[in-house]
Amino acid sequence: MAWYDDPSVYYRPDAGTSEPISQGDIVIAPTSVIYLGSGDRDVAGPTDLGQSRKVAIWIASSDEYPAAPAIAAEVQWGLAIVMPHSCAMEKEWNERVQELIAAGHHEQKAIELASEDESLDPALALAPLLGYEQLSESARAPTRTGDRIGSFPICGQETIPESFVDLNRVMSVHYKVVPSAQRVASLSDLALAHFQHRLAMNFAFRAIDKFDAISRAVGHTIVEVVATVRTKNKLVVDLMLEDGSAITTEGNARPEQARAAPVRPPRA
Repeated sequence: MAWYDDPSVYYRPDAGTSEPISQGDIVIAPTSVIYLGSGDRDVAGPTDLGQSRKVAIWIASSDEYPAAPAIAAEVQWGLAIVMPHSCAMEKEWNERVQELIAAGHHEQKAIELASEDESLDPALALAPLLGYEQLSESARAPTRTGDRIGSFPICGQETIPESFVDLNRVMSVHYKVVPSAQRVASLSDLALAHFQHRLAMNFAFRAIDKFDAISRAVGHTIVEVVATVRTKNKLVVDLMLEDGSAITTEGNARPEQARAAPVRPPRA
């Protein structure tokens, strides 16, 4: 079975509540999409996972900008995946620790003092797990196999239905909304490598065709790209494969001119 449809390969066997929330954790949390318009007020929260409520955030204060229009949010209570790398989620905390050490504190004391400051790194970025019925028929197969840019497949298991992540439905919550006790599962190192690769492709490169061509040619998925030698006229790159092997390539270090992408007209 492939990495994306075998739970024993896809998930870590030891995901528990003792470790901090980290990238690739699947958690129970609220996620939302903001809309123009109105919603319900004084609404009771969902009683089960997968339910949502459309709630009012505020009414319009005026009919002209820059005054804010009426805004509502559709909030879902369900499974979501943690998006950022752990280093990103702890950036301010790590900086504070280093500042305290530089000020003369021992490392353990610096860690304790920094951990008492709840204002550090308050935001946690999540994306909800969605059912395949929300996709068009033509998009379901490539999404299930991890071949469709902008999405990531979620392997089904006892507590997690087969689903996918829309990488463009990212939102932030306060870290207290997602305690470790609400972690349901964690991606394995292999699945996490695929997830990180897909995040880079979606938010930075927006292209996977060359990686796909190489992957098909060698019969293994590329999970990481590492530059091992970089000089003025030479670039040596290792393509790390899912089976642990690597392909070493050598080429000109000067990048190709990227093709200009079409510019989307403003949306009303």
